[in-house]
Amino acid sequence: LMNVATALLLCCLFLLIPAVSAQFANKNKEAAIISQRIREGLPIDSASKVLDDWAQSIGPEYDYWVLGLRGKLLAREGALDSALIVLRQALEAAEADSNAYWAGSVASDLGVVYDWQDNEEEALNYFLIAQRYFVLAKDMEGVLRTKLNAVSIFGQKEQKDKVIEYLDEVLESISAIDNHELKAYAYFVASSHYVELGEQEVNFLEKGDSLGAIGVAIARAHHLHKRVGQFYLVLSAVRWLRGQPQSAIQYADSLRQYEPYLGAVAIWQSHLRKADAFASMDDYVQAFRYLDSATLVNASDFLQLIVWERKYDWNKQLARYPEALESLEMLRNLEQEMLNNEKDATIRTLESEYQTSAQAAEIDQLNQRQEITALRAKQRQIQLWSALVIVLLVSAVGAIAYQRALSRNRERMAIQKQQLLRSQINPHFIFNALSSIRGYLFANRDTSPVIDYLGKFARLMRNVLELSSQEWVSLEEELSSLELYLQIQQLRHKHKFDYDIQVDPCIEVRSVQVPPLSAQPFIENAIEHGLAEAKSRGKVQVTCTYVEEKIYFCIEDNGIGIAHAKQSTSHKSRAIALFKERLALLSRKMKASLTFKIEDLTDTEQREGTRISYFLPVKLLTS
Repeated sequence: LMNVATALLLCCLFLLIPAVSAQFANKNKEAAIISQRIREGLPIDSASKVLDDWAQSIGPEYDYWVLGLRGKLLAREGALDSALIVLRQALEAAEADSNAYWAGSVASDLGVVYDWQDNEEEALNYFLIAQRYFVLAKDMEGVLRTKLNAVSIFGQKEQKDKVIEYLDEVLESISAIDNHELKAYAYFVASSHYVELGEQEVNFLEKGDSLGAIGVAIARAHHLHKRVGQFYLVLSAVRWLRGQPQSAIQYADSLRQYEPYLGAVAIWQSHLRKADAFASMDDYVQAFRYLDSATLVNASDFLQLIVWERKYDWNKQLARYPEALESLEMLRNLEQEMLNNEKDATIRTLESEYQTSAQAAEIDQLNQRQEITALRAKQRQIQLWSALVIVLLVSAVGAIAYQRALSRNRERMAIQKQQLLRSQINPHFIFNALSSIRGYLFANRDTSPVIDYLGKFARLMRNVLELSSQEWVSLEEELSSLELYLQIQQLRHKHKFDYDIQVDPCIEVRSVQVPPLSAQPFIENAIEHGLAEAKSRGKVQVTCTYVEEKIYFCIEDNGIGIAHAKQSTSHKSRAIALFKERLALLSRKMKASLTFKIEDLTDTEQREGTRISYFLPVKLLTS
């Protein structure tokens, strides 16, 4: 029989393991798809809904997947510090579950967030961690993406040898990948970096040109419009560095049909490239036309500053002093810091060349007034920025303190919730209940009591799990679960005690909501420790009344009392301490006075028994 049982167990395991592995792989795939949608710019509201829906479809053992995606979403929203906290939690959980793929994905996201914070060392560290996890997961695409991310950091650190080493490794492996988008991206990163290196060494420029040509062919063949536009920008840069302005203009013009798929920076670069190319051929009409087009692009102030510097330089070169002065004024509007002695001297030089010699004295006085005004404006600006920095620092410290306090409170509530669930599903109670079922089966051929007992036990387990996951439940649900528990205890103890639940008639139990599962631990203590050694027939009385917008619970038994119970058993119940801590949290949250009291009736009323009473906050449902 043992051999047969062992064989059956092994068969079950062989059938179960592939099913579990398949489910695990499917969840990884689903998470990767959602991650890709977030990365590609799915609107924040839509992404949150998709994530919430998916979170409800998976079990709690996969919460770290949801954490990782929430961290990515926080980063998209700009909450970088919060994103780092959540992503680190997700990474620890994925490591604990030995999920190498998801650990690599989360570590890669951590690297990206640190890169956005200009923390190059941490960014590179997490990219290398991600690479190791993707190797363990045998995910070549993940390995290549993290290497490309690391290349960007090496480029920022000006580590040319590392850039070349990693790019060579990526290009050597990319041919084995079926993901055409990743192939195109790899060739784009490689060609861009080699073109950048080509500004100092011509052979790198040639390599960047050939890689760009391969990449644009891949992108065209698979209709990757954004990548096609990016490659045209790279190839335009190659022609410009080779001294081929006409060819640079042609590539930049080819990019126009892909502008809807590109960002503002790429469009701005194409306009500036054409402007520079026309200027190099002394065609300043076209050059200024494309500079004007660049100013219309919704790019950053820093990029617009470069445009106005071009306009200023070219107007000055062409001796168009009024236009040069207008361009310089735009520079001043874009960046107030440029109001310094060097720019004031430049303004005086332009104005002295533009005005007649008779106006020189008046211009000197004007310049002096402008200098004084500029100094005063700069002083006011420094004061304003100082005040703003102080306000921001105070706000940041306050926000961090608030977030930490909120996080601590959430952690305490989560711990309370887990402890509450453990206090409801007492292992001894479960064991004793199942033992009673076993006893019924051996003692009676009639299985109807067993079926009734088992049905009530299953309903109780389901009720406890459902109610413990909610912050508020109706009083009807709470009392129903309590009565079910008392019925099971009656069956288990062979009806050696009676119980009675009395509810104030003025209470509408369906409309009143209370925090769940408060009374059951005290009733368990009353039955197991109070009534177990009682000389007379036991009784448990539960009373529920409405007092001053609160629910008053009173649990009374006619057992041996607290003092005798403590002497007769070594059991130390945590129910009272947990409940007091829970009540304190509810008091602070609801801003209500919630009291708790234990009475030994032997001392107060000269009769055996114990009375426990307490107040709970309520919520009223409106129809």
